[in-house]
Amino acid sequence: MPRFALAAAALNQAPPAVTLAGTARTPDFKRAISIEGDGVELLAAKAPFGDTEGLVLRFLNLKATAATVRISILDKHLANASEVLLTELAGTPLPIDRGVITLVISSFELKTIRLERTEI
Repeated sequence: MPRFALAAAALNQAPPAVTLAGTARTPDFKRAISIEGDGVELLAAKAPFGDTEGLVLRFLNLKATAATVRISILDKHLANASEVLLTELAGTPLPIDRGVITLVISSFELKTIRLERTEI
């Protein structure tokens, strides 16, 4: 097989499972969240640096106009949300209305959201 075909095959491998709340989950996080939005790409869905008690989502708006993303939280343990810098440290709290976070992302903007796990 040619080298470029091997490199392409390596890029097409399924991403590794990410730990969320002590349970391995695939990066689509269908059990934890649901995402709706047009023209916005989810670049990363992962555990936060340094711990596994939450979820970090990194979005990029690929359009020349602002876009709206709706993040529905399906996991009742993910109760707090904030917009953070790439360092993923505490940031600006985001309102959660009936389990949904509505996020407006400017044109070509990158935004990182951190969902915190809370004990019930």
